[in-house]
Amino acid sequence: MIHQITERVLDLIYPPYHPCPHCFEPDTAIKGRKGALCDVCYKSFPFVRKEENPPNVQALAHYHGAAQSLVHRLKYKEALYLAKPMANLMLQHLDWKGSSLVMPVPMHQRRQRQRGYNQAERLARHIARMVELECETNAMIRNRETEPMYRLNRLQRIQNMWNSITVRETEVHRVRNQKILLVDDVYTTGATAQACIRSLENAGAEGVTVITFALADITPS
Repeated sequence: MIHQITERVLDLIYPPYHPCPHCFEPDTAIKGRKGALCDVCYKSFPFVRKEENPPNVQALAHYHGAAQSLVHRLKYKEALYLAKPMANLMLQHLDWKGSSLVMPVPMHQRRQRQRGYNQAERLARHIARMVELECETNAMIRNRETEPMYRLNRLQRIQNMWNSITVRETEVHRVRNQKILLVDDVYTTGATAQACIRSLENAGAEGVTVITFALADITPS
């Protein structure tokens, strides 16, 4: 315990240098900002222009380059420390104002147990803290597992998600009359987000704003 306290004090006095989480170049190490992109990677970050967003969705970046690298490391490499700087980037560039409750896109319980966490929930929790809103993580659930969207055509995607996401009857009061800020890591086809929106609106939500870290460039079929 004393050792941990000493380390934290030393980190405050002498902030350590952290490598850029995308390029890892030693000469781009940033003092005291773990998970922050270096200037070179930030300048080439594949930001999404507003006109490129799908209807009723705000995405921070296209899913390639540094954006894909960050998502992949958070999602599959257990780099949980990246969730905070990723959430911060989202809030710097996306419009969350007017929301009253933050919610993540849910993950099926079995998949979450296998991975150990829901990366969308990690982003949502940091966002909620930063904007001083509550983060609701139990009201909306996936009641069955679904196939990965990239394998399916448009009709199959819709069928795949049909009735797969619901708001628990015992938790309807948590979302009723709320303006929901729905958070995801990657927006692929829109089927998942639409299933969430449908469930939340059926439960009485006043409105749903979708924000996502990355937008996968998939041609509809």
